[in-house]
Parts: sequence; structure tokens; C-alpha cells
Amino acid sequence: AISVFSICISIIFSTGESLMMQVLQGPMDVCVGLAVGSLWGIVSGLTPHLDDEQIVWKRVVMVGGAGLCAVLGSSYIGFPGAGPLIAITAAFVAAIVWKLQGGAPATNAVEEVFSSIWLVMQPVLFGLIGAEIDLRQLELEIVTWGVIIIAAALVIRVLTCSLVLVGGKLNFKEVVFVNLAWLPKATVQAALAPQALDMVRKMTAPPPEDLERGSQFLTIAVLSILITAPLGAIGASVAGPRLLSKHSSNTSSPNTNSTRQPDHNL
Repeated sequence: AISVFSICISIIFSTGESLMMQVLQGPMDVCVGLAVGSLWGIVSGLTPHLDDEQIVWKRVVMVGGAGLCAVLGSSYIGFPGAGPLIAITAAFVAAIVWKLQGGAPATNAVEEVFSSIWLVMQPVLFGLIGAEIDLRQLELEIVTWGVIIIAAALVIRVLTCSLVLVGGKLNFKEVVFVNLAWLPKATVQAALAPQALDMVRKMTAPPPEDLERGSQFLTIAVLSILITAPLGAIGASVAGPRLLSKHSSNTSSPNTNSTRQPDHNL
């Protein structure tokens, strides 16, 4: 999604590059992101030594610092969509290496540090995007069409999710719960939504219609957060105990497999 967004933004704000190069930018970002992220993930996973007294903080700095540098610096080297992918891939690969090495307490401590950081940064992220919205300038028509677009997108997401789960081991109630848990869309929208408006504002003489479109884009993104985040959270917490059940394993025969136990944190 991030790579496709980068392709669309680069095409809209193109500066003379050929359309082919703009289309190829997405796959190039993906390749660079996976390659660099995997390499740095291996490095972060192997260093520092397991006996290092500061292993937790060094791992946090290596993974978190590299991710921050990748996101902020990727646009300067011509691969704007690679930065977020580098951050995600590096953390994923590093976690795998840490698991293979053992040392679960240190790995869990790293996760706790990032969880604490996210508790602080999450309201900052959503506060910044909320500050961009001027309620006095909201038009009823834009809000109405935005809600219609979001509703149509949610229908497509539900149908896609249900289609993917067809033939699986989940029953109907569990499929419904997965759909509810999959509804929230907030973090990526909050991070990417202001980019279009920011790029318009950086123009020497931004056209008024482009400023309006950028503002509308941001407004719809905020609406998606306001609609889907509480809808998914409330739906999952309320419907979870009713849709999911924990079955006890069948111990009557040693050759009988344990009954599946659905995870409430899908």
C-alpha cells in the first residue's frame, strides 16, 4: 500500500520523468526496501553479543534508529517508498534472528521499550493530523461523499476478507470476527494522509484547486480514522466473547488431535 501510494504521488507531482520510470519506481522501492531491510535486520540480530549488559538498549537503538533514518532519508536517495519497508523488514528479520539465538527475556524487553515509545508517539501522530483539519471549512458535500467512499471501501474489504477465508478452518462466527478485527484503518492513514497537502504547499505558487484537493484528501483520511478505528475496536471487544469460543482438547484417544482453539487476539 505504501509503495502504491508513492507511485500515485510521484505521478501526480511528476517533474518531467517518463511515466515508465514512475511506474517502475514502486517495484524498485520494494526491492531496495526488502534488500536493505533484510541486511540490516541480520546485522541488528547478530549484534550486540548476547552477554552484553546493554543488549536491550543497543537493540532498540539499532532497530529503531535505523528505521527512523530509513523513513526520513529514503526520499533523499530517490527511493521514498523504501523507507517504511526497510523499517518493517529490519525489525521482522531481527526478531527472527533473536528468536533463533534464544534470549527471550531480552527480546521481550525490546518489545516493551517500543510499546512504551508507541504509547507516547501514538497520540502525537493522531494529534498532528487532527490539527490539520479546520472544522469551520468542512463542507457537508465533501463529508457525505467521503462517508460513501469509505463505506464502499469497507464493503470491498469485508468481501475480500471473507473470500480469502473460504475453505479455511474458521467457522462462520470466526470469519465474522476476523472481518470486524480487520476494519480499523488508522496508523497508515495518519502517517500518509498529510503528504499530498504538504507537497502542494511546498510548490512555489500552489494552485488553489490543488490546495483544495489536498485538503479534501486529508479530510477523507481523517473520516476513515474516525469511522473505522472505534467501529473495529468496539466491534471486536463486544462481539469477541460472543463469536469466539475456546474448546477443550479431546483426550479420549491419544491419536486424536487437539480441537482448534481460536485466538481472541486475531
